[in-house]
Amino acid sequence: DRHGYITSLIFNLNNLEQTLQKKQWRLAAMITMHLVLLAAGRNQGKEGFESYLRKEDLRNFSIETLKKIDRLWVKHSDGHFGFSIQAEIYKELNGDKHWDVFFKTVGWHDKGKTDLFDKLDFSLNAPKGELPFAPPCDHSDSKPYIAFLAEIIWN
Repeated sequence: DRHGYITSLIFNLNNLEQTLQKKQWRLAAMITMHLVLLAAGRNQGKEGFESYLRKEDLRNFSIETLKKIDRLWVKHSDGHFGFSIQAEIYKELNGDKHWDVFFKTVGWHDKGKTDLFDKLDFSLNAPKGELPFAPPCDHSDSKPYIAFLAEIIWN
């Protein structure tokens, strides 16, 4: 229900802020994936949240929630991490045509596949824009999600 959704969202945003303040990047990235699924309206089923986005979920995103998440990341990483940072890099590299270059630039060498999460740096030594890591779409591909982030007006 809507009340439960709002409560969960506020709790998780507060949790994310505290985690980012402590520079616990890995935990913050995991909380963010959960928040992204919430922002896309993915419902919690019997077995918990589904861990990927469907292409149709991209139409359901709460942009306001994504912007709140982004502001926290940008603030606590001094502009090193965030959705808006990823979107900027994507546009600069003409990401649609150069996916491999984009993934390499942000440190996602394996084309955004899920098993990559454990190989990320989780520190400010990581490439700019490495975090937050995108949940995959339809089990394998982060491309539609990143392209979607690039369309948002972040400021």
